[in-house]
Amino acid sequence: MESLKNFENAPHFTERERVALRYTDAICWDPSSADDQMWKDLHAHFTEPELVELGSFIGYIAGGQRWIRTLGIEHGEVLADTTVGLSPSATKKIVAHTERDVGESMPTGVHLPAMLDSRPKRSTLDSPIEEHQITNIAALEHLYGAPAGAAVEKEIDHVHPHYQALIAASPFVVLATGGPDGLDTSPRGDAAGFVIVENEKTLLIPDRRGNNRVDSLRNIIANPYVALLFLIPGVGETLRVNGQAIISTDPTLLERFCIDGKLPRSVIVVRVDTVFFQCSRAIWRSKLWDPTQHIDRSSLPSLGTMIADISQSRINAENYDRGLYERLKAALY
Repeated sequence: MESLKNFENAPHFTERERVALRYTDAICWDPSSADDQMWKDLHAHFTEPELVELGSFIGYIAGGQRWIRTLGIEHGEVLADTTVGLSPSATKKIVAHTERDVGESMPTGVHLPAMLDSRPKRSTLDSPIEEHQITNIAALEHLYGAPAGAAVEKEIDHVHPHYQALIAASPFVVLATGGPDGLDTSPRGDAAGFVIVENEKTLLIPDRRGNNRVDSLRNIIANPYVALLFLIPGVGETLRVNGQAIISTDPTLLERFCIDGKLPRSVIVVRVDTVFFQCSRAIWRSKLWDPTQHIDRSSLPSLGTMIADISQSRINAENYDRGLYERLKAALY
């Protein structure tokens, strides 16, 4: 599985296999990545009939997994009186049936049971909770109803001038990404307007100094889809942006975000798909901006205490805490 996550650099894949995996990424994750170069590479290694067969098989597997999830079938279960499920025995029946229908075997090296068994398992909840679990869209909409009016009209596919004003006033945005290892959210903050609206379809976000885990950037490389939540101090409304991102190190772009002679290492360029505002209810309920509700930091465990306990004292709490905030403030950029 680790090799599949980094198939472009894994030494044991042939170029033909890498091209097939790029084809898989395009079908399952990002159809826009199927550019002229990818088709040129595909045709260099596969005939037209082979591309049709391979594409059909990839779509069959990806669509089948989504269908099984929609049915609410757990890993290892089979739907009663059918072969539909994620159990290896059922999968073998499905594969055998498909092979019989098309008159030939699946592509060499593809092990369908192993692929399905590698899916992450859903966490097991207490039985009473699972009995009341909502597992399909019809049940969800029956409970909540369908959105209407402003809830629908506010969503557009570009950054309207009014939405640009909200972004310009925001000093803080939460970046959500997803990759092979799951989902991640990351806080991003700077002076108000640090996220630049390049045009109505493009946002620029400098990647400032952090803990160097680069979880968000790893995810963007694997899966370009991102979500942003902009907050404005003292304002109840927030702004939600969904789109697709790339990571750029263009020197001209980096220079635009220079502060005190220091450049960000990269800039996240977001192509906007949808934008809409969120009403104030969550902020009002949380009293997030109410100074009377702010918590004294000393009432919570220090970061040194947390990391010392989590690391089983491999990191010393006192040493970690000593001068921590001064060090962080001195290295903001």
